[in-house]
Amino acid sequence: DLNGHGDAIAEVTNATALPEELPTPTADGYTFVGWYTNKDLTEEAIAGTDISDNTTLYAKWTINKYNVTTTAQYGSIAIVDGEGNLVQSNTEVPYGTKLVFTATANSGYKFSSWTVTGTIGTENSNVYTIESLDAETSVRANFTETSSATYSYKVKSGDTTAPGINTSKYITTNSDGE
Repeated sequence: DLNGHGDAIAEVTNATALPEELPTPTADGYTFVGWYTNKDLTEEAIAGTDISDNTTLYAKWTINKYNVTTTAQYGSIAIVDGEGNLVQSNTEVPYGTKLVFTATANSGYKFSSWTVTGTIGTENSNVYTIESLDAETSVRANFTETSSATYSYKVKSGDTTAPGINTSKYITTNSDGE
């Protein structure tokens, strides 16, 4: 019994002992641990052991975990899994987990793009989604500086623009006149 993972293996019939070499199945996202003689996976099967009755062996697996890291100079990245739980960067995350990355720019910057190595997902502006994690993954949010504001100066009523004027009497405004 492969316990829901891996490809089917050949059944052994009319045997009086377990094979000297038990098969090692494989499954995407899981590591095979070993064979057991009970469903609770507490009694390990030993190759070559004599058997007298029909015997079912049960495969034990552990789910693979992959390191997920993020980088966001000039901003930040929040990560949540498919159930809405916050996930920390530089954390091992189980195979098959859905991850949603949201980039937020610092003041004076705007989000520009994603750079990803590992599991490829889909992007929608500042949100990047991996439907099913299957490898070590690094996600970087890239930001660009927003254009600098243009300032102009207005002279207070009654002042002149002659050389040597005291600039402390000027009012600073941005390009929107504020």
